Amino acid sequence: MESISSTKSICSPKLFLGIALVLPYTILAQVAKLDTSKLPVYFLEEVVVTATRAEKETFQIPLSISTATQKQIEESQPLTPVEALKYQSGIFQQRDGILASTPIVRGLARERVPILIDGDPFLGGRIRSYALIDPWQIKRIEVIKGPASSIWGSDAVGGLVNIITRRAQIIPGESPHLGGSIWGSFNTSNQMRRGRFEIEGNGYGIDFLAGIGGRHAENMRTPLSKIENSQFESFNWDLRSGYNFNAHHRVELTAKYFKNDNVGFPGGLGAPGPPRVVRLFAPDRQTDFSLRYEGKNFSKRFTSLNVNVFFKEQDLTTDHTVRTIPAGMTIPVRETRNISILEVPTIGGKASLALSWGMRQQLTFGVDFLSEDRKGRKEKVITTTFSPTGTVTSQTATEMKQVLPNSFSKGLAVFALDEIQIFPPLAVMIAMRFDRIQTRSELDPIAFPEIRDVIRANSTSTDNAPSGSVGILYQLTSNTHLIGSIATSFRAADLFSKFNFTRVGTGFLVPNPALDSEKGLNYEIGLKVRKSQLAVETSFFLNQLRDLFVQRDIIFNGAASKQFQNVGKAELLGLELLFRYHPGSRWALFGNLSFLRGNDKTLNQPLPEIPPISGLLGIRFTEGRSRFFIEMTSRLVDKQDRIAPNEIETPGYVIYDLSTDIDLKKIFPNFLDAHIILAISNLTDRSYRNHLTRGSPGNQNTFIEPGIDFSVGFITKF
Repeated sequence: MESISSTKSICSPKLFLGIALVLPYTILAQVAKLDTSKLPVYFLEEVVVTATRAEKETFQIPLSISTATQKQIEESQPLTPVEALKYQSGIFQQRDGILASTPIVRGLARERVPILIDGDPFLGGRIRSYALIDPWQIKRIEVIKGPASSIWGSDAVGGLVNIITRRAQIIPGESPHLGGSIWGSFNTSNQMRRGRFEIEGNGYGIDFLAGIGGRHAENMRTPLSKIENSQFESFNWDLRSGYNFNAHHRVELTAKYFKNDNVGFPGGLGAPGPPRVVRLFAPDRQTDFSLRYEGKNFSKRFTSLNVNVFFKEQDLTTDHTVRTIPAGMTIPVRETRNISILEVPTIGGKASLALSWGMRQQLTFGVDFLSEDRKGRKEKVITTTFSPTGTVTSQTATEMKQVLPNSFSKGLAVFALDEIQIFPPLAVMIAMRFDRIQTRSELDPIAFPEIRDVIRANSTSTDNAPSGSVGILYQLTSNTHLIGSIATSFRAADLFSKFNFTRVGTGFLVPNPALDSEKGLNYEIGLKVRKSQLAVETSFFLNQLRDLFVQRDIIFNGAASKQFQNVGKAELLGLELLFRYHPGSRWALFGNLSFLRGNDKTLNQPLPEIPPISGLLGIRFTEGRSRFFIEMTSRLVDKQDRIAPNEIETPGYVIYDLSTDIDLKKIFPNFLDAHIILAISNLTDRSYRNHLTRGSPGNQNTFIEPGIDFSVGFITKF
């Protein structure tokens, strides 16, 4: 049986990371000597994003923005949108089991990296949110790396993820049509089957795209064993329909439903996991409705108007079972099953207006509104005792009842974003925003008078949070841009952090309604290069945070307890590199490198959940008529021995992946428009542990990542 250890000699992560650091600059130096004006352009076309609330090419934005396109998502067949970002620098995956995962962007995750769907907040436990999105529904994923509070508001301290979903394809002047698509895939590591069927059409100004999908997976296999309680199943449907008054005005309705059921959480909350602890989401549902208007080109100055309202509802049932199994026995003597229900309906809206003064200036301003109603958790407890032979001797059950009070949050914000071309080489982007967030909690049901008194003293509060940023883009040449930015950020105290309470030993996790917002100040400088055969992006940043919500030990009502308090200071410093080089029409070399240091300035120790130095190197060969490609990548991760007190060290590793995409239409012209995608992940079936995988406490678990996985997928369009 293979143990977890660092790869030696030629497979050393440090060796590969050194190559990843030197190679792009070596290539850049060679390409700089060439007359590239006569060479064909092999690099993928520039991606237009909406992460700054207006359509703009990433090369022209003075921010670090990463994207994953629909084509890249279809080729990589990711389980969740998080896996679709694996080619990007500065973005890492953190798991709570197999299905539930979230991106860590520049060392920050979850509530400090909000997720948007088509620009609308996707609230909830963000470790769950990405599992409630079908990757085959996505047109593009945009990631702002670094603070974005001045553009999008609270929580965008480390970055922001904006997922753009697909709509029916509309070709101007085309006659009415009806079509559809079928996606499907199978993975051997967990016997996962998944599929999606959709139908789309347009005509007479009306278009629609409707889809339905599902997936089913068994326990995941690793090189050491199967991971118990890692199964899951899903069902989802979605509809996106619009009416185009003309080429410039559109009204659109979107409806989505997603349900994950029987979702296991091995090694996450409640570790060590089966058989002593079994935690399930059964089910986890999200319902979403949105209505929006998009208008543009009203006049020479008045370029666009966007208005939308949305409603979302989350419904999460957690089934948590704890079994007491004495040493030397396999049969429990006691089992406590806690079933809890959480419902969070949310309504919101936004309006933005853009004014333009030709190529010199564009001003976008508007208002955002968000109202969250967090229903108090309902709970039921079933207690069972067993005889030594496993026979049930007694069982008691409480009624399902509400055990926490309802709480409410309302936010209103005004913002302005001004993009100015000062003179031909120099452009400036200035963003300003002011948020006003009100929170309130009811006092019933609270079974503990001392907790009731804490909340009563501050049951209603208001946080005012200004934020701003200045970004500069200087054109050294037409294909080389220098960028720099200074940005403030904030994270408003959310309802959970302010009002949640529970028993902790003989004391409590005590609520703190007086929590203030977290605050940040970020500095960044970077370089973007786009040549006919080469693209390079590199950046250096320093993010300073204060008033962090930190759980502190306190004495409450005479007992040892814990409470979130604004006492933390932290500093994150990093370097990122991304490159892609096309030496010819058939070959492509690509890779990235990420270096990050995180320090708790209050306690003078490393921050937890900081990824080690890591990178990626890949090579792709595309057949002459683009009938297929073959791609080989290596993920390179150094050991992490700079750890927080509640963490354990993780050794370095190198993981190899191999994939190909076969275009059947180009091979058989009379065949359907279809692709076959074949892939092998973790080619050498290596045992390794991701330093960011969560456990309890911290990352102290033995959760091994999946072993070798063979997958086959297909996409058919008709």
